[in-house]
Amino acid sequence: DGANGVAIWVHPEDAGRSLILGAGGTGGLEVYGLDGAMKQRVSDIEASHVMVRYGFEIGGARHPLVLAYDPMRSTLIGFTVDNGELERLPGAPIAADDELTGLCGFTSPISGRTYALGMTDSGDMLQWELFAKGGALEGRLVRSVALGKGVEYCVVDDSNGTMYYGDEALGVMALPVDPETDPARKIVDLAAPRGQITEEVKGVALAQGADGQALLIVSDTSSERFSAYDLEGKLLGRFQVGAGAKVDAVGENEGIALATIPMGAAYPEGVLVIADQDNDGEHSNFKLVGWREVRGALAVAVKEFADPRAQAAATAGTV
Repeated sequence: DGANGVAIWVHPEDAGRSLILGAGGTGGLEVYGLDGAMKQRVSDIEASHVMVRYGFEIGGARHPLVLAYDPMRSTLIGFTVDNGELERLPGAPIAADDELTGLCGFTSPISGRTYALGMTDSGDMLQWELFAKGGALEGRLVRSVALGKGVEYCVVDDSNGTMYYGDEALGVMALPVDPETDPARKIVDLAAPRGQITEEVKGVALAQGADGQALLIVSDTSSERFSAYDLEGKLLGRFQVGAGAKVDAVGENEGIALATIPMGAAYPEGVLVIADQDNDGEHSNFKLVGWREVRGALAVAVKEFADPRAQAAATAGTV
């Protein structure tokens, strides 16, 4: 129970065998197949946020990296995926020293370095460089940026080095995340009455176009709907997720995750995963919606989307 953050691990060979990684609060880190069946539960930790990176170098080879935040211990814990199961990486957990309200990752296309970005209850963005030493995961805090209390879920566009995040007081903001850049914020959209967001933003996700275009999907949770923007902040459309034959409508959602590649017959163009805490009186859960249906509802022009696993190829030759 307590569904919060969520991420998608895309299988390297057969995307239909991809996994949903759900931060289930006191239930731990939960692993589901695309059919909704639970495959694994890491129950010796609490988990409120989770992120995935591809092509992370461990022991001279590149592997997927899964990083989960344990709020009970205020630490980040690393895993990789081996034969469809999470396998904990050696090394001491990375201390966060604050309660994280959001977690996302960034792999620099210039340096190939991988970072974890944690939004904190105190209103800061903490940025750790992640690396493996002797096969063990380590993290080094490289900067802290004061953003103001109320910052939460985030996502990063690796191609332009920009993080997009929700701010309860403001709306949706953009921030450069290369450690050498000036952390100057930019407005994407503001909460009413100054902007088009009803009241409060929760999850954010990116649909990265193969031609460099991208869509930013934002949860306008107070109105129980989602909005789509281009990266300049132009509102392109809105949609809601209604009830299905056996599943209730999305109500009080938290984190969201998106993969926009073919993922089997059920999700021929990809899947949007939503952590929903309003589940008709039952435990919170993770709801899956086909990207084809979302894209159709939005009637967006972008049709060719990038493969998230391309992170590995993009960083393989960098130093």
